[in-house]
Amino acid sequence: MQKPNKKRDYIKERSLVRNQTQEEEEKHRQEQQKKTNRPKANRVGAMRVVVPGNFPMGCLPIFLTTLPSVGPGAYDDLGCLHSLNEFAMFQNNYLQGALGSLRQEFPQVVILYADYYSAFQSVLHRAPFLGFDKQSLLKACCGIGGSYNYDPIRTCGSQESISALMLCSSSKAGIEAPRYFSSTNK
Repeated sequence: MQKPNKKRDYIKERSLVRNQTQEEEEKHRQEQQKKTNRPKANRVGAMRVVVPGNFPMGCLPIFLTTLPSVGPGAYDDLGCLHSLNEFAMFQNNYLQGALGSLRQEFPQVVILYADYYSAFQSVLHRAPFLGFDKQSLLKACCGIGGSYNYDPIRTCGSQESISALMLCSSSKAGIEAPRYFSSTNK
């Protein structure tokens, strides 16, 4: 005797009502599911969409502080965690593949990929030329303490970090992903 299965029983019941085979009903259900799973932006009529990729996470002070590594080759030439950057690149490649599928499904929609990873890496590599201090490149701007100026207890906005924030008014301060665009546009 078969175990009760709500999905199977529902399909069987619906197919009897519609006078269809279970396979036809399942195909119909999948087609309906595809329609409801369309990206929300397209359902509301978006014709241009920009999808941002990930930053090189291994270069961000939060990860450099909370996930230190002592293994050989753990850090790249910039001092970023190699494995986290590999993971960010994997996610970005997967995202770009998914965007390619969406472009085929919605050829009338312009879908752009914003490559934050490469842009951030470019700024890191050219930091001295752009006016950033190479010694504070991977440090949090408004943080306090530790090698990367990041403390999960005393985060940006805490009383101690407010006074430290005054140090960040200079364009030579460290680069943080969320603030990096405004710093490089000065």
